[in-house]
Amino acid sequence: MLLNQELTVPRIEWEEWYEWFPWYQGQHIVLTAQTGGGKSVLVRHLINKRDYAVILASKKADETYDKYISTGIKRIAKWPPPQPFFYPLAHWPIPEHYILWPKIKKVSDLDPKKLGAIFRKCLEKLFIDGGWTVVLADLYYLAMRLKLADIIAEIQFQIRALGVSEVSELQRPAWVPRATWGQSSHAFLQALSDQDDLMEMRGLFRMTTRELIEVTRSLAKYEWLYRNVADPFSKAMIIKPPNL
Repeated sequence: MLLNQELTVPRIEWEEWYEWFPWYQGQHIVLTAQTGGGKSVLVRHLINKRDYAVILASKKADETYDKYISTGIKRIAKWPPPQPFFYPLAHWPIPEHYILWPKIKKVSDLDPKKLGAIFRKCLEKLFIDGGWTVVLADLYYLAMRLKLADIIAEIQFQIRALGVSEVSELQRPAWVPRATWGQSSHAFLQALSDQDDLMEMRGLFRMTTRELIEVTRSLAKYEWLYRNVADPFSKAMIIKPPNL
């Protein structure tokens, strides 16, 4: 796919890309796509590369949360999860993946202070213990509505010291703290229409706004534009994960 005389974005076979994907513990990932773009499918593939992962789920009901559970991810309502051993992670017998999904039965259960306290306790424990990968399933809601932006940012900045990886899902880059992508080592993107969003993301992919528009508009359903941001010499590529 030739956009101009200098820019060519290759499509890479998933198996080849997945085997190569250089995601190290402590590196952060940002996923930007609209609802229905396949964020949860990509996340399920990504966290299979991590031994210890927790997804923060903040909605009363969501079929994507149900799909996580159907693949064997354990639902829990509070943190920490029950374990036969205590921290550190080296004492845990087997890898564990969880979805922290509080029981939401009535409107009062969505009170930002009440719901935010559950997730804050989890993030504070992860900050202390290290070694985990945390998926922020709706970054805007968690950071802005539940007022967790401060501790999310601390985890993003304390990369080397913590060994905690964040996977941030968002729909609008312009709505969330810039540290989300400024501290990310890997970026995945689908089509954007808002000019402010395009301006925010073009630096990650080393493209002009026009080039970014042309590339993302060429993506087929569930395809992603990806770039290894941690490598200054890397170039963008297009991938498509298989459904799980």
